[in-house]
Amino acid sequence: MIDSDLTQYTIQAFGLTPDGQALARVLDSFEAKETKASETVSPDVDSASRASMTGRVVLCDGLMPGETAEVRLDDTGSRLLTARLVRILKRSPDRVEPFCPIYNECGGCTCQTLTYNALLLEKQRHIRDCFLRIARIPEEETDALLRPILPAENPTGYRNHMQYRIRLDEDGAFRFGLHARKSHETVATPDCSIAHPIADLVKNTIEEYLNEPEGRDVRARIPCDAKLIVRVGTRTGQILYRLQIPDSGSRKSGALSRTADSADCMLPVARESLPERRSVPRDRYRLVTVIDFDTCISRALRTFAPKYKLARNEIEEQIGPRRYFISPESFFQINTDQAERLYDTVLEFFENAGAPPVEAIPENAKSERAAPKDSQSAGAPLPTVLDLYCGTGSIGIHLSARARRIIGIESNAQAVEDARRNARINAVPNAEFHVGLAEDYDYAGLDLQGPLTVVLDPPRKGCSPRLLEKLIALAPDHILYVSCDPATLARDLRLLLEKGYRPKAAQPVDMFPWTGHVETVVLITRVDK
Repeated sequence: MIDSDLTQYTIQAFGLTPDGQALARVLDSFEAKETKASETVSPDVDSASRASMTGRVVLCDGLMPGETAEVRLDDTGSRLLTARLVRILKRSPDRVEPFCPIYNECGGCTCQTLTYNALLLEKQRHIRDCFLRIARIPEEETDALLRPILPAENPTGYRNHMQYRIRLDEDGAFRFGLHARKSHETVATPDCSIAHPIADLVKNTIEEYLNEPEGRDVRARIPCDAKLIVRVGTRTGQILYRLQIPDSGSRKSGALSRTADSADCMLPVARESLPERRSVPRDRYRLVTVIDFDTCISRALRTFAPKYKLARNEIEEQIGPRRYFISPESFFQINTDQAERLYDTVLEFFENAGAPPVEAIPENAKSERAAPKDSQSAGAPLPTVLDLYCGTGSIGIHLSARARRIIGIESNAQAVEDARRNARINAVPNAEFHVGLAEDYDYAGLDLQGPLTVVLDPPRKGCSPRLLEKLIALAPDHILYVSCDPATLARDLRLLLEKGYRPKAAQPVDMFPWTGHVETVVLITRVDK
């Protein structure tokens, strides 16, 4: 029993959740000084509840690791209690003021009150804790396999994909923004610190146009629950935006063309404000695609102005020597620079698992990779790669020069079309991609002869036990697990450990600076290998 109005507790934070809440332990309790004697609860209940709280883990907003604070506890009925911050007793030397002026209102970033280095250490600690506590990997083994996190060279302006929501202000003006913190409301975001500056420019330009007299006709066709999606090719300079306008015909086409003209005219202004460190020269950013949610794409795009190349319905991005087509709804990593480091890590682990470096593959083996028979390198067959949750095929294609075959499985049909096209434009004949759910797919129908490596890149919820059991039945020699949630990664690792597999190396990559989220690549090997 908790009487949060009468009792305050001292807690000490020891970590952060991916959502930026502090994980803290209750140290002791005391009766709030402002409590009147007549309001005191029964001594038996009070002493019992206070004693039972000591050592309990609670969640608290506004607290950083290492800090102690006075709080009041709320019993939400869940396993973890929540704490309401009263005052901070001891501040962390790593605490800083957030650089975003709307940090406390916006739900985009969750960890701007820590220095970047301290946040990296916290992410590293979280992964280590999950390996120890959930996967139950011994401490010595965990410390041996877990590498230091790869920091982002550019921790701001990195998001190449933004999804904005519309808010209607009291004065009738349209504002594009993001979800408010812990709310379904929308908070206006004039300039987002983590969005690519071009994405913000496109959003601000369209917002400005819609709020001017000439934009009223367009604004009347946009519902308040509409979304604006902006994707930026940070290596190619190509820009796509998608605006929901639930009208049809020429009126819609004209409306979208006018917003496109407005955004395109403003691009030269934005180019001058871009930092020089960007990998694309400032004058190369250009709008290439404008589409909407609610019409047949192939029919509607033909009515748009041809200068935007609108019939393409995608942008291109480049990672290493490869170029990738990305459709509006296809998954692609939101941080291009860090995605390249992640893919290179997957490739390194693949080579460490026994795949030959590309210079070691004979020319005759390279030319035969599309054939079903095993090609040989130094007397050993090239491995087949089964790429699950393959998205647009980027990881598999990145590995293709070292593999006999790449077989990708993805539930999003448009992403599979992108993957097949990406294989063609990158001259990768040994890759094939299929539509299907990874946990339901009939792998018996695939040619998986010879050495087998499985790539797993699941969503945040991780892999289902059903999928893991299917993989264990396939008995792959190695698994390359790319995870965006250390807790579900550790859960899946524990099951694989019980079935004869062992992690050999783990590399965290800070894909999402100023949030609590982190990517981790793990090389997992069958014990008898």
